Amino acid sequence: MGRINPEGEWDKIGALDHQRALVHAKGWMLPSSHLIYGESPQEAGRRIMDEQLGVRMDTIVDPKMISDLYSPRTLQGVVLAPHWDLGFVFRVEISSEQELRPPTKAWNELRFFEKGDDLKSIQFARSHDDVLRSVGLLE
Repeated sequence: MGRINPEGEWDKIGALDHQRALVHAKGWMLPSSHLIYGESPQEAGRRIMDEQLGVRMDTIVDPKMISDLYSPRTLQGVVLAPHWDLGFVFRVEISSEQELRPPTKAWNELRFFEKGDDLKSIQFARSHDDVLRSVGLLE
């Protein structure tokens, strides 16, 4: 997971305008993005790994698909208008000894977390705690 650098190109790589990037920079989030027109979920997964983490993946397994209608909240706890996401979540094994070298200045900090680490929902950006909960990695 990472803490984004709001000065990174998040409008291009993560569909976040600068103001949203500033807000989300305060919490932890998963490497993520939107699908580019005509791109398969697997192609998007490989692109995200390469663009955001500097990790090249030749093959990537099928994702777990999630659909979520929710009222997003900011890190300050403010609830926004309902939003719908269709997500493709990939589990990728990367050694915690492997140094992640993002090719851009997208991230201020990257860390590996273990299932069971004491992370609170308020510490996450973009409701990514809900994503982790939906795939069984957070209780």
